[in-house]
Amino acid sequence: MKKFTNYFFIFFVLSLGSFLLPIRSDASPALPSFQNLASNLSSPDAIAKFIWRNFQVESDQVQFGTEDRWQSPEELLKSGRGDCEDFALFAYELLKAQGAQAYMLNIYGSGEGHTVTIFRENQKYHAIDGTQVIRGGNSLEDLISRISPFWKSAALVKAVKGSGHGMILKKIIRS
Repeated sequence: MKKFTNYFFIFFVLSLGSFLLPIRSDASPALPSFQNLASNLSSPDAIAKFIWRNFQVESDQVQFGTEDRWQSPEELLKSGRGDCEDFALFAYELLKAQGAQAYMLNIYGSGEGHTVTIFRENQKYHAIDGTQVIRGGNSLEDLISRISPFWKSAALVKAVKGSGHGMILKKIIRS
């Protein structure tokens, strides 16, 4: 009888646990909406940390079969994968939603390009470069050199909503 009581107790505890504990799902947890993120990610550092924790780097060629495609922040949240333009556009839109003056910056050098989000704070230029914040450029050229020491040119860009591309506001040529 004692053996039956022990088995009954184990069965009871396991059954009770299945009602109290959530059922495990193999689906990845849904990320918050972009609007919720704009309210909750209150600093450039929080934005960079979110990108680092939630997105994987993948080229447009692998992901979409094309050389260049900018995902909207909503598309990036859904796919969880993107490249530097996608991360920059995501950070740019979050900063703008919070009232910050932000731009995207395309940096070119030695046949390669890279895109970051820049913003001004305390009279200095700063960048969200994917998963990190680079602080303290006294000028745009100084900030660009900190991001990419061998840069040759850059373009300050404003994203054109819904186009998947940006509009060049200012070209910067290294002197």
